[in-house]
Amino acid sequence: MTVLLADPEITAVPVADAGEPLVPVPADTADRDLPRPLVRRGVAARLAVAQLLLPPGRRLRVVAGYRREEDQLAIWHRYAAEVARAYPFADEDEQRGASRTRPSGRRRGRSATC
Repeated sequence: MTVLLADPEITAVPVADAGEPLVPVPADTADRDLPRPLVRRGVAARLAVAQLLLPPGRRLRVVAGYRREEDQLAIWHRYAAEVARAYPFADEDEQRGASRTRPSGRRRGRSATC
């Protein structure tokens, strides 16, 4: 079963900011054509290690990182409105199910963030 980050069972989990500093992702994991996303320092360290463990010729490409809560909520609301427009006669549960079957390439910005 797929569970989206915007599902009520996920959004009901309380989030506490541990205060870990935000830092740019390691340069070799960033998309070369975009600004380097910000992630927590521990995430940046784990990304650097993961990059080193990849086979030669492969590299991570991090295109999104930390988002302020209001920015993430705005993304969810825009996407919910898009799904509601695409399925105007569906109820909320049906729209949530429809959002799980949309092609992932059309959901830019809907990614897990750390």
